[in-house]
Amino acid sequence: MTVQEVNLMRRSVQNFDKDRPLDMELVKRVIEEATYAPSGYNLQPWRVIVVQSEESKKTLFNLAYKQEKVSQAPVTLIIVADKEAYKRENSAWDELIEEYGEDRISGLIESAAKGYGKDEISKTKFAHLNTSLFSMTLMLLFKAYNIDSHPMGGMEEDKIKKAFNINEVEDINMLLCIGYHDTVKPLTRRKRRKSYKDIVTVY
Repeated sequence: MTVQEVNLMRRSVQNFDKDRPLDMELVKRVIEEATYAPSGYNLQPWRVIVVQSEESKKTLFNLAYKQEKVSQAPVTLIIVADKEAYKRENSAWDELIEEYGEDRISGLIESAAKGYGKDEISKTKFAHLNTSLFSMTLMLLFKAYNIDSHPMGGMEEDKIKKAFNINEVEDINMLLCIGYHDTVKPLTRRKRRKSYKDIVTVY
C-alpha cells in the first residue's frame, strides 16, 4: 500500500474480532518503527504500556467507561507522554553528548528546559504535541500491516495512572485499541471531512 492508500484506508474501528489474536512480534516491530516519528531535540517523550492480559484488560475496561472496544481488542496500548523529558536524565541526550561533549550540549539542554519546562502549559504542550506525532505514526503503521486501531480519550485518567504505575510527571496521551475489525459488524459510513477551503487561511 502507498502512504496515500494507508491514510485513506485507516479507520477508527468500533468493533474488534475477539477471536483473532495479534502477532505480538509484529506489534513490537510497529512500535519500534513508530519511534522514527519526529520530536523536539529527538527527545521522544513517550512510552507505551501494552495491556494484554485478561486481568489488565478488565481493569482498563472498567476505567475507560466500559467501552466495549477495550474488552474486544486483543491489545490496548496506553500511550504515555512525559512532561519532563527535556531534562538531562532523558537518555536521548546521551547520543549527542557522546558525539559533541557535555559542555557543548549543556546549552541545548538548558535551551530545552527554558522552552519546554517554563510552566505547566509548556510542559503539557511539549509532551502531547510530540507524543501525538508518535501516536498517529503508530496508527498509520498498524494499518500498513493490516492491523486496525481506535484511538480513545474517554477514561478516568487518574485511576488508570494509579492502576498502571504512571508517575505524576506523565500524562496519558491516548488509549489505542489494536486488533482486527469484526467484519460481521460493518463499518459506519465515513463522514465528510472539511475541505481545503474550510480549514485554510492564506496570508
